[in-house]
Amino acid sequence: MADRLDSLVGLFAAGCQPSSTNDPFGLRRISYGLVQILLEKNRNMDLKHALELAADVQPIKVDATTVEDVHQFVTRRLEQYLIGCLMQVDKGISPEVVRSTLAERSNLPCLAAKTAQKMEALSKGNLFPKVVEAYSRPTRIVRGKDVDSDMEVDDAAFETNEEKALWETFLSVKNKVHPGIEIDDFIEISADLVQPLEDFFNNVFVMVEDEKIRKNRLSLLNNIAGLTAGVADFSFLPGF
Repeated sequence: MADRLDSLVGLFAAGCQPSSTNDPFGLRRISYGLVQILLEKNRNMDLKHALELAADVQPIKVDATTVEDVHQFVTRRLEQYLIGCLMQVDKGISPEVVRSTLAERSNLPCLAAKTAQKMEALSKGNLFPKVVEAYSRPTRIVRGKDVDSDMEVDDAAFETNEEKALWETFLSVKNKVHPGIEIDDFIEISADLVQPLEDFFNNVFVMVEDEKIRKNRLSLLNNIAGLTAGVADFSFLPGF
């Protein structure tokens, strides 16, 4: 595996990236082989870290941009591999599910593959669409808004019971979410947000004139939208 990583990083650093019509050094084949080994051996390697280690032993200087280019190149091969192979094995895993997973977990190929398989199965159930819809509402509201990601939510500024209930539920869910959490566990935990979010949107107007209240509510919703980071990007899914 190390030789594949060294070859990819070294050849990219030397300017030997393949074009759309020409791949004289077989870098696509090398990448596919790397992805296949990782998944078949169930080796949940940190891809970016492995590429950085490979960069350190090259006889020429490898900058961070080159490492990122290689990472994106391997991720594209991983996407193609998952869509192609999983569609054959599972008879219908959607490209949207694969891309949703890779948007957050491409650096851990084995975890990404497992997440995509589980997410496809979950998408056929009743709970998953409700959770995805629950996350879509705060995400759509904060998108394009001037939301300070570093702003802390001030629970003393809440004016309604729905705000308080949603904040308390968010804190509970956040405490249970961790890096590497299985997608089925994440969906089950996130289900606690469905009703508080419904109550919030039915009874609370976010874009009020009072700047402090408005920003506090946007910050609350931004925190909720951010819970999916590191798990999956649901915006790739149809209807999000």
